[in-house]
Amino acid sequence: MNFFQNFKATAQAEHVEGEAVSAVEKHFVFPVLLFAAFAASLLSSLNPFSRALPWIDSSVFLAIGEGMRKGMVPYLDFFDHKGPLLYLINYIGLCLGGKTGVWVLELIFLIVSILFAYKSARFFASWPAALVGTLCVFTILPEFFMKGNMVEEYALPFIFISLYIYTENFLKGRELGWGRVFILGVCFGATLLLKPNLFAVWACFSFVVFMLRIREKKYNSAAGFVFWFGVGTVAVAIPFLFYLWVRGAMVDFFDQYVLFNGKYAASGGGVFRFAANVLLSLNRPFVFPVLLLVFYRISRTINTRESLFHVVCSASILLTILLCSATSYSGAHYCTTLLPLFVPAMAWGCWKLFELAAPFKPGIIRVVLICSILGIAFNLQIRHGASEVYSILNPGRTRYDPYSDDKLRRVTDAVANRISEADEMIVLGSNCNLYSCASVRPATRYIYQWPIGEISPEIAERFQSDVLAKKPALIILSWPYVRVTPKLEMDMGGVRRHFPRVTALLESDYEQVFAENGLAVVFERKKKRLTL
Repeated sequence: MNFFQNFKATAQAEHVEGEAVSAVEKHFVFPVLLFAAFAASLLSSLNPFSRALPWIDSSVFLAIGEGMRKGMVPYLDFFDHKGPLLYLINYIGLCLGGKTGVWVLELIFLIVSILFAYKSARFFASWPAALVGTLCVFTILPEFFMKGNMVEEYALPFIFISLYIYTENFLKGRELGWGRVFILGVCFGATLLLKPNLFAVWACFSFVVFMLRIREKKYNSAAGFVFWFGVGTVAVAIPFLFYLWVRGAMVDFFDQYVLFNGKYAASGGGVFRFAANVLLSLNRPFVFPVLLLVFYRISRTINTRESLFHVVCSASILLTILLCSATSYSGAHYCTTLLPLFVPAMAWGCWKLFELAAPFKPGIIRVVLICSILGIAFNLQIRHGASEVYSILNPGRTRYDPYSDDKLRRVTDAVANRISEADEMIVLGSNCNLYSCASVRPATRYIYQWPIGEISPEIAERFQSDVLAKKPALIILSWPYVRVTPKLEMDMGGVRRHFPRVTALLESDYEQVFAENGLAVVFERKKKRLTL
């Protein structure tokens, strides 16, 4: 079978996705998707070939996972506001094989994501166009990945699986029986156990599914949908809640995951900051082109189930952007969950491109034409991804680059020479890599303080009280209180502004003993001199 024989396949779901899987598709597509998932996994600093440090957020999750291996409990012994499933993933990965074990789980999540992305794309295009559309979506991943082990990355397979089920219902007319609704609930519950604001897909699609059943006067079916969706959500949540209750961490879980996240969302900085974040999210790669494709497709399929699907899909994109923009900090990784919603438009767009190229003969001209157009469109994204992988495999290209294992090793050696097994230390900032690699117990549950200490003055006060009460052997300044400059600089103004009592303690009872540019400044408690 000619690779480009099926360029002009119809985009109707019942004619595309329902096609028998050809030998070429079976033996070519899936190996390509597996390779693409592996290539994407190299963006993670936890991959076995990496010499780069995990990013700040990832270092927190790894530190909590490592603490769980030692019998400590999330929320009770560590303050963090993410969901318990995230810590379980890091715990399991570390038990399997340290950071490489976590990377293996990342790879599995990416494989599931890309396979269901392709399955969804097949509703909109023949398999060559669906494959290219899927790969195009995943070229955007480097923009959001931030060295891996991030919350949104682990949410991707649950969103992709759910979107596939919804797409099959809308475009192919497959009834959402109790089993599929239960799976939707499980996927929603699992995502809720990662982060509370990743619900856009379920909110939009489930609402429309429910209202369609009400409109058709299928009241029992509507009630059944709500029931089985709820059962799936509760089923995945019960084991986690039982664990937290048994370990005495339920109150802390509620305080950190519910109450603090409410404060975090309310810290957005007002209407102007929110609007700026929305514009920033809309300016992310290919958001506008995808929305344009979606709106064009809606205009071409007006008053059909496919048109309704694209309306709900665009509503999910916009709701995701609004949720990403609620806090004062709008990180690129927040937009990772847009990728599943890009698949329908990208697949259909590639199918139209293949259709336009179909008259060109021989096939090699079509190959060159399509590759040229897509190469120009995605050139910057592909180069950006290659650059990210290179920086992870070969960090420290300049002497001012702080994100290398070599620099961390020097800090770890400095810590080991100045601390005993019974001692404790504090990392002032957000770089929890220093706890994990030095194997030193933190002197406080607030293993990082930025931005939680700035959002909640109560946390800043409790942290300072812990430091003054413990007076740990070492206090280490890290990002964002250490600047990457040709000449190492400390942002003592920022420390003094948010933690004045810790600053006074540093100046009176501690002395600087080691510094690694851009990574850490180590302060050791002064030894008391005996007087005769």
